[in-house]
Amino acid sequence: MAAEVFKTIGIPREHASLPVNRQAEWYTWSDEFRSLFKSWRSEVEKLPIKPELRHTLGGQRYDRTFSLPLSLVGNRALLGELKKFAQSLYNLEVAGKILLFSDLLDEDLDGKGLHFLLAVLRELLAQLCGDEACALYAPLGSVGKRRREFPLHADLYIPEVLFNIFDEISRDESGKSIFLRFADLQSLMALVPDVPDKVSALIRECTEGSSREDRFERLFTALHREPADWRKELEDAMYNRRLRIKMYSGQGYLINDRVWLHGREAPRRGISCRRLHRLIYNTRNLQERRRQWLGEGEH
Repeated sequence: MAAEVFKTIGIPREHASLPVNRQAEWYTWSDEFRSLFKSWRSEVEKLPIKPELRHTLGGQRYDRTFSLPLSLVGNRALLGELKKFAQSLYNLEVAGKILLFSDLLDEDLDGKGLHFLLAVLRELLAQLCGDEACALYAPLGSVGKRRREFPLHADLYIPEVLFNIFDEISRDESGKSIFLRFADLQSLMALVPDVPDKVSALIRECTEGSSREDRFERLFTALHREPADWRKELEDAMYNRRLRIKMYSGQGYLINDRVWLHGREAPRRGISCRRLHRLIYNTRNLQERRRQWLGEGEH
């Protein structure tokens, strides 16, 4: 039987009444994967270096990833087990729903252990994808103690699956994660007068096919930065349609970044630079589709 990295769970009590649950399923680590964490914690203490940042596309914007050479993992049996669970991530079917997670951090897997683990899983996923640019454990931007929202957006890295695991998060109710389907955005745009054709075309470009480059800035500028009469009306409509959930430490979500816009409401307190860990990669189906798209683009 193939190793499974996740298992289904019930909705956590604090989230039971939220509308987002109609669009989501809840998971945690599988028992088999969790059984490795004690050994992994011991292995982390032996590793001679920390994960280091490196570029995957020669220094282009948004191409950096944390990296940890697999050769440094001395417990080769453990590395072999991790390969099985990386395969599970690669084979994952990521459809239209949001995958929500709880209890991902505990005494055997703390934030440090997760940091090292995701660096190794990133290396394994890059091997499975056969493309360094299609698996990233991406660093976060520096925010210091600023308190502000992060409007609905899509990261639009070259890979499509976004797996966010929250670490250092305040326990108050502020700073909720927000989501909106791209399909809902397109419906809302049809109701707002004077949305330029170029913006509609950009939305289609972001959700169809694949890409050779990051497109975050183009979409974010079009939706939130360009001064226009229609933009405020569209932002208000997006705000009213959004789904909201407060994610606490050890919780997280996994989405297809071409299906769901996501963001964050303003927190009351400062934002930690270790607020979350971000793994972005392509599954087998998405990588096969990307290869077909690139092949067609070369003829």
